[in-house]
Amino acid sequence: MLLQGGKPSLDGGIADNVPVAAWADAPGTTLVLLTRRYRRLPAHSQRVYAQPSADLPVASWDYTNPAGLQAAYDLGRRDGEVFGRQLASRHASGETNEEAIGSSSRP
Repeated sequence: MLLQGGKPSLDGGIADNVPVAAWADAPGTTLVLLTRRYRRLPAHSQRVYAQPSADLPVASWDYTNPAGLQAAYDLGRRDGEVFGRQLASRHASGETNEEAIGSSSRP
């Protein structure tokens, strides 16, 4: 377990792809960052799912493919900026259905 900004955080790839059960009793909303696209994202009142807007050009963290890693990083940055704007817009309008934000990232 690591602290990020004074809050506990956990790398999901260590023991379980998305170990959200570990946070079942935690207050607030859990952001689940996915590394691949899904047709449907789960709907959960205490989770926000975010997925890439396009398939990643790499299947794993492959240091022999620096161009693919850079492309994946760049996609993540762009998607993160869009996600942040969507979240800010929804909060500004008083909308509380946050779990829908993650599912809206796939066309």
